[in-house]
Amino acid sequence: MSTPGESVSAAASAQGIKRLRETFTHNRYQFDQLCRTDNTAIYVQHINGRQKAFEVVVITVATRKLVKTTGQVVWEACQPYECYPSSEAWGTSGWTYTTEADARAKYDRLNETAFKVSAPPPYPTRARLGFAQDALELAGSINTAGDQR
Repeated sequence: MSTPGESVSAAASAQGIKRLRETFTHNRYQFDQLCRTDNTAIYVQHINGRQKAFEVVVITVATRKLVKTTGQVVWEACQPYECYPSSEAWGTSGWTYTTEADARAKYDRLNETAFKVSAPPPYPTRARLGFAQDALELAGSINTAGDQR
């Protein structure tokens, strides 16, 4: 019996995309891939087998990376690679669950043919400073209780 990961591996290899690792360590947490499809995966997050959590992620493919050259940081084209969601994308393309059953329910929902996740940006995005001020300018004036005296 073939698993979804086997067909994904063959497709990714044919396209030359560097795949996410099945196991890795980040910020003292260990991550082990439980299952995956073309664009979603479940990772078990733990510290030496304790304090387990389950992360459901939408996998994106990036084609450029940040490189520091001559004191400047610039985007540079590179071989396509799969990305784990950034911290800023958590909640839209990554979710943490305390039980495997909850994680599998989300994973199954993401993989339903009728349900399509909008593609998250492959690079971290941050809100611009002054966003609230820009919104106020666009909206004109906002009436508050203090304005009605």
